[in-house]
Amino acid sequence: MALITIDGEPLPDPDEYRLDAETLGGITRNAEGGLVGDIIGVKAKITAAWNAMAEADYRRLIAAAEGIFARAELYDPSSGGLVPLDVSVSGVSGRMVTRASGVWWKAGLTLEER
Repeated sequence: MALITIDGEPLPDPDEYRLDAETLGGITRNAEGGLVGDIIGVKAKITAAWNAMAEADYRRLIAAAEGIFARAELYDPSSGGLVPLDVSVSGVSGRMVTRASGVWWKAGLTLEER
């Protein structure tokens, strides 16, 4: 079971997988000085990084970022399994070691729930 699948394509398991739950809403003070807030929802933000990645896999990261949204299955520690999410793919980055090697160092991406 891959930790990340984008549009049906499993990616190699990343060396780093960070899941942040972002609370959407706002908190302000009322006339009496008390805190009041509205929570609109909680959205997932996943940051993944690979120490080294084959060029074919790196191309899949770039392809995933070409559209505005993608369908992903991501590992969710609260359920212990994969959950389907519509995500925005951004922040694809990496450094080529040498063109002949076809290896990319420090490749990464960010997925944000729609």
